[in-house]
Amino acid sequence: MLYRNLNQLEKVIEIEYKKAALYHALKNDYEECKTYYVVGWTGYNAKKYEQAVIDLHKGRAICQTIKEDPILHKIYNWLGASHNGLKQFDSALYYAKKVMLYNASQKWTFGVAESYRYTGDIYYNMKQFDTALVYYNNAISTYIAANSIGRSFLLRTYKVRTLDSLKRYKEAAAELDYVFNKSSSKDGLVQMYANAIGRNLYATTREPYKALDCYRRYDSIMKSSGTDEAQQNILIAEFKKEQEKENALKEVEKKEQAALFELENHKQKNVRNILIAGSLIILIVALFIFQSLRRNKKTNKIITLQKSELEEKNKSIIDSINYAKRIQKAQLPTDKYIEKNLDRLKKS
Repeated sequence: MLYRNLNQLEKVIEIEYKKAALYHALKNDYEECKTYYVVGWTGYNAKKYEQAVIDLHKGRAICQTIKEDPILHKIYNWLGASHNGLKQFDSALYYAKKVMLYNASQKWTFGVAESYRYTGDIYYNMKQFDTALVYYNNAISTYIAANSIGRSFLLRTYKVRTLDSLKRYKEAAAELDYVFNKSSSKDGLVQMYANAIGRNLYATTREPYKALDCYRRYDSIMKSSGTDEAQQNILIAEFKKEQEKENALKEVEKKEQAALFELENHKQKNVRNILIAGSLIILIVALFIFQSLRRNKKTNKIITLQKSELEEKNKSIIDSINYAKRIQKAQLPTDKYIEKNLDRLKKS
């Protein structure tokens, strides 16, 4: 609100973007789409029409998902206005019609009057002044039905402007006279618009005194309107205070980030040291295993060689025994011969 009061709309948009991001993180779709509506509306007022269309469509997509029709049709309204600002009149009329149908379905008389007004603005920008005049007249009568008399006088100034564009100067002057005679002098917006138009219109209809009065009143309104010096100073003081708070928060955030960065570095160093130590241990163990395998391989080779030699010796011994056995067997009498001689001895 402070930045809006200071008319720093870009700062307002920046803050609203932060809000939208927070609501998105919180999964609060309703507040997120409402925030994009505010962003789009602010972008329109800052005359950033293309960006306004982009932001309003973000809000539209969320609103359609959660079926939030009231905000959706407010978004449609500013989509129409933004397309009108871009002179994309077909799109502007498309959204204006959607809003009008919705307002009519809700039986919201003031909303219908607003739709007539916005549609009239589109046709005015298209230079289709006769059609614009029809919509402005409908808006005036509908505002009166909604008991919004001040708004009806504002639309009469729009009607004066349109009649002036059609070069129907007498009708325009008569309508402007009606506004000055019947509207409240306290309605600053109506008076500002009426006097701004009257300066040239009354000059065209050759009513110099009325034109001069319009010049004087318009000049007075412009001088008295807006924020006075004391209020401006208050706003600036509040702004500075907010900036100091923001700077202090940024400083704290910076320190926290520095501490986190240092902690992260410390963690990374520890992890690196652990990895190096682990790698060295694995390398030492691997070398130990390698050496053990190498020794075991050498030992196995010796054992295999010794076993082979032993088997060779055993084979040689066995062969010698078998050879001696055969010689012995060849020299000794056979079992059959011994039995035969024993039998003889027994008989004799």
